[in-house]
Amino acid sequence: MKLYGIMVFHRETTVGGRVKIMKWTFDLSSFWLIHRVGAQDTMGSLGQLLVERNRVPSMSTLQDEGYLTHAFIRVDGLCGVCVTDAEYPKLTAHSMLATVLDDFTKKVDPTRWGLINGSEDCVYDGLREYLKNWQSPDNKTARLLPGGMDESDHFQAAIDESRIVFHHSLESLVEPGETVDDMFWRNPKSVPFGEAPIGDDGALGKPGRLPKPRPECADMLD
Repeated sequence: MKLYGIMVFHRETTVGGRVKIMKWTFDLSSFWLIHRVGAQDTMGSLGQLLVERNRVPSMSTLQDEGYLTHAFIRVDGLCGVCVTDAEYPKLTAHSMLATVLDDFTKKVDPTRWGLINGSEDCVYDGLREYLKNWQSPDNKTARLLPGGMDESDHFQAAIDESRIVFHHSLESLVEPGETVDDMFWRNPKSVPFGEAPIGDDGALGKPGRLPKPRPECADMLD
């Protein structure tokens, strides 16, 4: 199982409300070096699209090319997104996101959310620790918060897995009269992290398509 990245977005709760990135962190060491920037850009774009195209509040998971993108959208518009491999449990991912958003709210006052225009503007520093500790979702010792509590158990008990909207492909996010290419490239706010994704051969890849991780035996070559 692999957890590749965690992102925090904020979505205005009005119809068609703007979505902006608040904070992100990634572990892309399992990708070839040449693919990492493209993989991060694509993960960010997929996460933002999932937040934009699901209701407030909601829980959703998008499956695409062997990856899962999970979005937990709260009633106040704060959104947690993570990208995992297909083996990572959906319920665990959403429980982790609920825990992240609760911690974020405690450490970043909601009155300041409107002043944040990117990850550099946000002082929250908890994502990297969550990314490290949740690589093994069954390792509860690693997930203990200060004071010895694992609040994820509380959130997992409160989450009804049947309420997680499951999107089987990118095409399920496409609106009438739109193509996947349109969804990515005709809407600039859907590409918040950089340029086009990079394909397996180092060339520009298809919109929304993540490169494949490198084989584990290739670690010594990077």
